[in-house]
Amino acid sequence: MPGVDRKCFRSSRMGRYLGVLIMLLGLTACGITDRVGKRVDDTWAGDMLFSSDEKIVLTVDGGNQLNPNTSGMPLSVVTRVYQLTSLDKFNSADSNTLLDHPEQVLGNTVLDTRELVVLPGMGQVQTWPLAKEARYIAVAAFFRDDSGGRWKMAFNADAFRKDGILFSSEGGRVLLDVNRISAERGQDVLQMPEEQIIAPLQPAQPEHTEHTEHTEHTEHTEHTEPGLMERMQSKAAESAEDAANNSIKKSLSNTFDSALEGAK
Repeated sequence: MPGVDRKCFRSSRMGRYLGVLIMLLGLTACGITDRVGKRVDDTWAGDMLFSSDEKIVLTVDGGNQLNPNTSGMPLSVVTRVYQLTSLDKFNSADSNTLLDHPEQVLGNTVLDTRELVVLPGMGQVQTWPLAKEARYIAVAAFFRDDSGGRWKMAFNADAFRKDGILFSSEGGRVLLDVNRISAERGQDVLQMPEEQIIAPLQPAQPEHTEHTEHTEHTEHTEHTEPGLMERMQSKAAESAEDAANNSIKKSLSNTFDSALEGAK
């Protein structure tokens, strides 16, 4: 009977240990999942994969002969950056009306306006939130005399979104000199044929060759495959899940061994 009592006692202890083990398993899984999530959120991977915040990063350089007066002395110039849903009204606007009555000129096509003063021989880097509805980032420089020059330009907003998510791009760059504004990094969509207004902040793609059929087939294949962003998200999720599972298994094994050792 003493042997039976000892066996029953040992079985009872084992049952209690197993109950505790099951509770520990649930708590461990929750803790590990929470820690993995926090680690991802605090890293570049978390920013790249899970952050929905998009930014406009724009470098504006002032040339040494910027906005000269009648004596040839360079002066500062007021510059505005617009987030637009359409380019039609901006493209048809004249500088004086846009400067004095921007709301009247742009109407409901403008989502956000920022104003800065550009100085001769100096540059500045500006960063603003990018509106989800924005299709174009337009820049207008209000020179003293814009005759014979060029006072406005525009980027495709998707260019900033693409580079911002994948590469933390330096964004677009414009140069203002004399009475002319030009794109130093990125493409001015106002200078492009309408059918080519795609404006990535990357080198232009080569023209089609005699292998047109093969190229079109390749492009079709690339479009049907999952995007790079989707594959990166899936891979990161799988890695995090594997790490969590391995940690759970290791913790479970250690706890179970300790329980068995205590039951002896």
